Amino acid sequence: MCGVALSVDAYHEPVLNKFLSGLAFYDAGKEHPASGFDADKFVIRSGRAEENGLGKPPRDLDNDICIEGDEIDTLYVSAKGDCVFNCDLPYCTIDEEGIPLKDIFAKVEGIVAKP
Repeated sequence: MCGVALSVDAYHEPVLNKFLSGLAFYDAGKEHPASGFDADKFVIRSGRAEENGLGKPPRDLDNDICIEGDEIDTLYVSAKGDCVFNCDLPYCTIDEEGIPLKDIFAKVEGIVAKP
């Protein structure tokens, strides 16, 4: 199963997501109103949010791949084309630990091929 979600809120740059919202596999779960919301409900205190004193304490912020059967549980692709396995990681972690999209298939195949 494949799904696409965009972070749409006061903390992310505006994105024209009309073309994505029409897709059958689009998930609006990360869309939040630009004002009148409680940041502690969905902002994780990590990265820039931590620097600004926003959000709730982070839950699991590891970058471990989770493969169930023949599916990857979460694959987050940043705007820069770097991939991580946790969509809640701060940008600084994605920049440090991200795997270029062109290399992700070899990385996953290497993990799956291990006995």
